Amino acid sequence: MLSATPIPRSLAQSFYGDLEISTIYHKPAQRKPIETRIISQQKMPELIAAIKRALAKDEKIYWLCPLIENSETLPMAAAEERYQKLV
Repeated sequence: MLSATPIPRSLAQSFYGDLEISTIYHKPAQRKPIETRIISQQKMPELIAAIKRALAKDEKIYWLCPLIENSETLPMAAAEERYQKLV
């Protein structure tokens, strides 16, 4: 089952007996370190170049946008618009 809100749904399902709880105590063996960065819009050309270099080395890239569609009230990146700019 997939949900846009996996944690609250999982908690509710475990509370009502529809889901068993699994606890992970250790990170997976051979796990590579994760690097997280926040970059301003002014550095977009540098960011795109860095992503291309990483992808050329078979590295994975995750680009997070807080919104799916543009908002008139929230000045945040929207996934649909970002996708159109990147393809």
